Amino acid sequence: MKMKYETRYLVTECVSVPVSRQPLKGNMYQYTTRPGWGTVEVYSATDNYETPRSKDANDTTQKMLGCPDTSTTFYTFSGYSYTVAEGDEMVYAEVPKQAHTCLIIVSDPCGYTFWTQKDEYLQIFVTYDENGLIDSYRLASWIDSPYDGEVAIAFPDLQSEEDYQNIRRDTIVGTLEYNRKLLSTTPQGETTL
Repeated sequence: MKMKYETRYLVTECVSVPVSRQPLKGNMYQYTTRPGWGTVEVYSATDNYETPRSKDANDTTQKMLGCPDTSTTFYTFSGYSYTVAEGDEMVYAEVPKQAHTCLIIVSDPCGYTFWTQKDEYLQIFVTYDENGLIDSYRLASWIDSPYDGEVAIAFPDLQSEEDYQNIRRDTIVGTLEYNRKLLSTTPQGETTL
């Protein structure tokens, strides 16, 4: 079965965090290793590596650096991983070749995007609060182990796009929206929380 681009959600007390599956390895690899896509950009010593710029063959001080608030991790079939985080230099000789890559995970301010050759290569570790909402979360590879209190869930276990569109957060017990709605309907002088 051919995979399609799909987004699901980690439902927490404060926000629903999108986790998107990119079905095309080539697109994901280009997105994570080429400037202009929001994960890495070209910077130069001419302005102390502060402003992204166009590639210039005459500027030998240029480096490919991770973008602000972004992290990308590449995994190979052998378990080797290479991460480029904010301000880290991407050293192409150390980045796994596209053919050897079996999992890519990108974290940015909008959430997560991943590509995986097989679903079992990706693990999502979460903890839950007393209302059953996700309290903490992280995406990891098949070789990673859960921390104390974490459980592993699969991508299909996350809230679907359809549920995200149709279920209002103020109807989900424990969310900030639910608690605000509860407080606004409580008679004055009474507290329910």
